[in-house]
Amino acid sequence: PNFALAVLIKYVLSIKFEIFPLIFNAADPFWTRVWQMIMPALTLGLPAAAVYQRLLRTDLITTLQEDFILTARAKGVSRRNVLFKHALRPSLFSFITIFGITTGALIGGALVVEQVFIIPGLGSAIVEAILREDFPVVLAIVMLVTAAFVVINVIVDLVYSLIDPRVRAS
Repeated sequence: PNFALAVLIKYVLSIKFEIFPLIFNAADPFWTRVWQMIMPALTLGLPAAAVYQRLLRTDLITTLQEDFILTARAKGVSRRNVLFKHALRPSLFSFITIFGITTGALIGGALVVEQVFIIPGLGSAIVEAILREDFPVVLAIVMLVTAAFVVINVIVDLVYSLIDPRVRAS
């Protein structure tokens, strides 16, 4: 889980090797804050990237065994063109679907990761609001996160129509 990975990354990169600062400081200059955001980005991105990579690899292997790929290769199309112009597009459907679904987990994970890395944001705001029993603020944050999730899934549906013209027609 993100929490365990965050603690591990923070221990190794901040305490053991002292590559990154231990505490995020919002008053630091912009590039320093960008540097401080690398650990939280790794915490959120590494598990998701592994899932996306395995999924895309499996789909590409399946697509590369299809008849239309063999036909393109027989016509003399280069391997690179076959991969990027013929095989990648049909392989992206499950990738995009999983991306839309896992976005909720990434948003929830970001709220937890903010707490581990002591980053001011929605995660700390919702925890403080819950502790103060400020339910309108809790409700507002939950609604904001829900709206972001819905918008991302609408974008996923629009990307489907860009990838496959048959989706646009129906």
